[in-house]
Amino acid sequence: MRKTPGTADTTNNLGGFPNEHDGANYVGTTARGVPVYYDDASNERLTAEMQEGADAPSWTDRQRLGDDEGLSDVLDDFEWDELTDYAKAHLPGMSADDESASGEN
Repeated sequence: MRKTPGTADTTNNLGGFPNEHDGANYVGTTARGVPVYYDDASNERLTAEMQEGADAPSWTDRQRLGDDEGLSDVLDDFEWDELTDYAKAHLPGMSADDESASGEN
């Protein structure tokens, strides 16, 4: 069973990672502590790391998704520690405030 993602205030960035970098949106941090981004334009999943003293993350891995894949597949690929509001807004039946779209928990 997947770990339930924690809440994240993305107005202050999660773990110092910007919400957007090089056109990719920050999805969240995996249970293993790996920051993951998704680039909708290129349909790629990217992992990142922040070097000490750097203003922006550097990509450590870049994976092009299949034609029939997208952000929901990225969300299914990992166990998550924290998800950004961007990712939560793309989960079926969820809103960015971590409540079900029907108002039920």
